[in-house]
Amino acid sequence: MPHPSSAPEPPVIASGSNSQVKRARALLKDSGGGHGRRFGDLFAAEGVQIATRALRAPDWDIEQIIVSDPDRSPALADVEHLAQARRVPVARVTAPVFLHVTQRQMPAGVVVLAHRRVHRLDELPGDRPFLVLEHPSAPGNIGTIVRTCEAAGLGGVTLIGPHADPFSPSAVRSSMGSVFGVPLAPGIGAGDLVTWARRSGHALIGTSGGAAESLWEAELPDRSAIILGNEGAGMTPELQAACDAMVRIPFSPAVDSLNLSAAAAVIAFEYRRRVPLVE
Repeated sequence: MPHPSSAPEPPVIASGSNSQVKRARALLKDSGGGHGRRFGDLFAAEGVQIATRALRAPDWDIEQIIVSDPDRSPALADVEHLAQARRVPVARVTAPVFLHVTQRQMPAGVVVLAHRRVHRLDELPGDRPFLVLEHPSAPGNIGTIVRTCEAAGLGGVTLIGPHADPFSPSAVRSSMGSVFGVPLAPGIGAGDLVTWARRSGHALIGTSGGAAESLWEAELPDRSAIILGNEGAGMTPELQAACDAMVRIPFSPAVDSLNLSAAAAVIAFEYRRRVPLVE
């Protein structure tokens, strides 16, 4: 006989037409545009590590987690315990329903639904440089750069102009959960960035393969915004003209450019090389 104070477990959802299932499936199919979202500021991502990061991030509003009931491994049980400790609702579904939600051949067994959390420029830490991405078009690049930013201990990531959605499933997956640990300031206008930098005393450091100054010799002050341009077009001439300095990453003349996320990693860890993390 169950203990009088114990609440019965909710039934396992076995229908793909369930409203919670349909909402999660729609969020995981989000193309990453970020406009006209059907569910307000909600986004979804899949994976044990990502769900764990989300549930351990105290300032984030987590709406729900969905767990594949037959696949409840010790790792998934730990995720459920974290959710219960934070009073986050848990929906358990059958394996076929979970496959319907994720549409992945090898699903991870848990989906987390969270509310977007964005920052203003003046909310970014002022004691470390942060990265600025101008018109980034690939969500995977954004997520990888967010993860690099956290690994190198930089202050955050800002996205200016039209850009891919940093909370799309592919971006969050590429970040491996770092989206829950790195301040993000998306949707900033280029003019607003320049005005804010002049007012706050931040140096604007642009990047271009044609710049005269090498990254290895350039100054990277703590109060700086380091700008990387679009994957194909690079930085716009207008923003280059507003920069206090333009730098290039030296590399072999056999190639003409680096992938955006690779360039961000080189810059981030060049700063970290100069100012080591205190472990």
